[in-house]
Parts: sequence; C-alpha cells; structure tokens
Amino acid sequence: MEISSWGGTRFQGADLSDADFTNANLKYADFRKANITRTCWLNARQLDIARVNQTYLEIRVIRQ
Repeated sequence: MEISSWGGTRFQGADLSDADFTNANLKYADFRKANITRTCWLNARQLDIARVNQTYLEIRVIRQ
C-alpha cells in the first residue's frame, strides 16, 4: 500500500520517535524540526529531496 500527498506530507515539528519509514517514498516530505530519534529509514526513497532542516538528516552523509 502506498500513501502519498500532493506536495509532500508535513511532519514539521512532529514527534516521530521510533517511527518506521521502511520503503517509504519521502518525496517533498517536510521533517523540519521533527524529533526523528531512533527512526528507521531502511530503503526510504527520495529522502534527498525531503525538507530536513534542523534535524540530523541535514548532514548529507547520514542521508546516504
């Protein structure tokens, strides 16, 4: 099952601790200021074009 949103899903400021984004398409998702502690990103797609300001994902090496 694939869930999508035109323009990207907004998680801005959300508590996503322990969330699981395995195999998710994160095109244009907004994670600004979100708490992404212990979040699983296994095989997540298009994280490189998500909004990740003020999270540890700002560091390109971590996103890879």
